Amino acid sequence: MHRQKIWRNRLIGKDIAYKRSVYYKYIQNRIDVSESTLQTIIADIPRTFSGKTKVDSAYVQNLLLEYATVQSGDSYLQGFSYFMVILCTVFDKTEHMQADAFWCFSKLVGIIRPMMPDFNCGWFEWNKTFWINSLIKKIGKERPLLEAIICEEMEIFSSLILVKWYMLWFSQNIVYEEVVELWDFLLSLSEDKLMHAYNSIALVIISQAAGDIVYKNDGQAVPVIYQLLDLKVTNVQNLIKLVKKKL
Repeated sequence: MHRQKIWRNRLIGKDIAYKRSVYYKYIQNRIDVSESTLQTIIADIPRTFSGKTKVDSAYVQNLLLEYATVQSGDSYLQGFSYFMVILCTVFDKTEHMQADAFWCFSKLVGIIRPMMPDFNCGWFEWNKTFWINSLIKKIGKERPLLEAIICEEMEIFSSLILVKWYMLWFSQNIVYEEVVELWDFLLSLSEDKLMHAYNSIALVIISQAAGDIVYKNDGQAVPVIYQLLDLKVTNVQNLIKLVKKKL
């Protein structure tokens, strides 16, 4: 209950009752998307957290379809299902689960827009260049060999880390049982500190895993990068503790 209240206030805003009424009157069950969007959503949901979630997939699917209908500019991007599953998990079995999950999802999409390459290419490229260069410099201080390897395939690394890690709030990397703990931490931060937090989280994860992955792949850039970005991370409490020291 405490977590639900914090997330509602942080992501929906003060006038929650009004937004719920708008959802029920104008948004709920409003579905008008292309066949390709429909099939993409249907295909993505079973792959989200590999079936570990207990939330009703019908709720997740309908909410994603409603958002794609109302926000046709965004429509649906692969990975959105992770956001919606986590939100439905938090608000599961609450009276206004669908309305609250819809508006929290809308707010989250607004927060991560700079990492959406289809939204504004110029803004995406600026974020990629500025923040990833900052991350690479920090990696160089802790793992100089890894820095040299990554720089061989900088375009692959910089694009994927924004989309696979930062845009999705690390939801594909943190084990399902602990992902909400990381999101609690991210939601406690002001939006102007989020990019610093993303970089700090990435630095901790990469620094801890670098040696083993570089050794196993004999320093080959592409395999190293893909294995880094496909890491599954546990012990989130310790991760957060280390990140706080870097912020």
